[in-house]
Amino acid sequence: MWKRLVAVFTAVVVCFTLLYLRLLTISTNNSFAAAAQRQSQYTLNLPAARGQIYDTNLQPLLYTTSHYIAAINPTVCNHSVVLQYIKSEDRDTYLENVEKRLPFLIEVTKNAIDSDGVTILETPQRYADNQLAAHLIGYTDYTKKGVSGLEKSYDELLSEVTAQTSVTYAVDALRAPLPHQKPLVNVQELPTQGVVTTIDTAIQEICEEVGNKHLSRGAIVVTDPYTGEIKAMASFPDYSPNHLSASVTDETNKPMINRCISAYNLGSVFKLITAAVALDSGVSSDFSYTCTGSISVMDQVFKCHDLEGHGKLDMRDAMNVSCNPYFIHLSLSQLDSSTLLYTALNAGFGKQTQLAPSLFTAKGTLPTIYDLVNPAEKANLAFGQGKLSATPLQVNQLVGAILNRGKLTEASLVKGTVDVDGKMSPYAESAVTRQIMSAQTAETLKDMLIYAVDHDNDARLHPVHSTAGGKTGTAQTGMTDKDGNEILTGWFTGFFPAEEPKYVVTVMAEEAKSGISSAGPVFREIADAITTSEPGFRP
Repeated sequence: MWKRLVAVFTAVVVCFTLLYLRLLTISTNNSFAAAAQRQSQYTLNLPAARGQIYDTNLQPLLYTTSHYIAAINPTVCNHSVVLQYIKSEDRDTYLENVEKRLPFLIEVTKNAIDSDGVTILETPQRYADNQLAAHLIGYTDYTKKGVSGLEKSYDELLSEVTAQTSVTYAVDALRAPLPHQKPLVNVQELPTQGVVTTIDTAIQEICEEVGNKHLSRGAIVVTDPYTGEIKAMASFPDYSPNHLSASVTDETNKPMINRCISAYNLGSVFKLITAAVALDSGVSSDFSYTCTGSISVMDQVFKCHDLEGHGKLDMRDAMNVSCNPYFIHLSLSQLDSSTLLYTALNAGFGKQTQLAPSLFTAKGTLPTIYDLVNPAEKANLAFGQGKLSATPLQVNQLVGAILNRGKLTEASLVKGTVDVDGKMSPYAESAVTRQIMSAQTAETLKDMLIYAVDHDNDARLHPVHSTAGGKTGTAQTGMTDKDGNEILTGWFTGFFPAEEPKYVVTVMAEEAKSGISSAGPVFREIADAITTSEPGFRP
């Protein structure tokens, strides 16, 4: 009996010793301590911030506006007060969260709400509702993965470093927030890491403001003629990355399309290529032709926009009045088809341009050399019709080459990247350049474009505060509207100031009356706005 009692006592002592050692281990184990800490807290995380996208001056293009996020403790707050500041579309979500009796986050419309249990955070919003350069920047999906534009091109870089603000509540064993205790707010600064573009915020803002006034559907592109850098790229109508559903389903206006890099019927702007080939082939700018209002090619009649005819014209006057019969006659009588096609290809027509990883322009279309065996096809190409289409950006490249003594510099959009310490690393690649016409030809064409703006009798093209040169275009699309009227695409491409050009601007207007009336005045207003906004301007 005694031995049995000793054995039981010994067993009890051993069990208590093991239990003590186990409790000691638990109390000194960091993972168990952390678990206990977690169980006494309830943390709400705001959406993580992605990397930044900058303009050419390292000014942020994202997180330029804020919104208000409320952390709600539903067990103590006055819901009737809070509901006044909840967006109507979020009311059901709010009420559903209240029933769960756990803290939650929701957007509100005010920075201060007089109720217990409400903590409001003014939080940077990645996209503004009227986001600048929305088509270039693109957007992310609900998982914060880049879907389009630069968000997609640099998704890995932009998602590498994230900043996340959190709100932490002390809770009891049932996970209910402890009453009358304010939550702990941990605010993370926005990351500096990101992508640096060539976009100039001031110029982009001007283009979007002017375009929204005048273009229901169209595009504006501004580039530096010597570096090829894109200073602004605005497509209309625009869209808000914060409200995608309405834009995605708009089949009439198609706001999700970036019209700046999409291809359209070009029209008379292509006469610059026709003239360049003629001049480089030795044809004098004095080459003359008498326009009677139309010209016959085989059994097809091509009409001039002036049905009375322009009379006798040289190349400069033909460019000024944009006479189709002149350029058809010039092409058919003087130009080699293969040289014409090669020059167009060398100028970037019919080719994609890569602006960023996975971000390409449309190619546009050119007739083949076999198409041009047909004189009517060659006639169409001479004044920019037929199988030809091009993007506004391709047109800018062409005019840039004219200003750059015949040397084309391919368009660029990205300058480099910024690391976590805010240090910029520029891309080392040099711009792609090639000679597409002689320097003398380029100078002659430049003079023609200045002459065309100077002799704009209706004053729809000439800026008030600058000098300029440019070319109009009105392209047939082969389509008609519901009333049977032909749908036209209007163009104006030009540069300013005329003496020492700084910018090339191309305006494209869908469903236009003409290039001179629908696109020309947009160019003029942009040129004036940029000129007057730059340092040193004196009226």
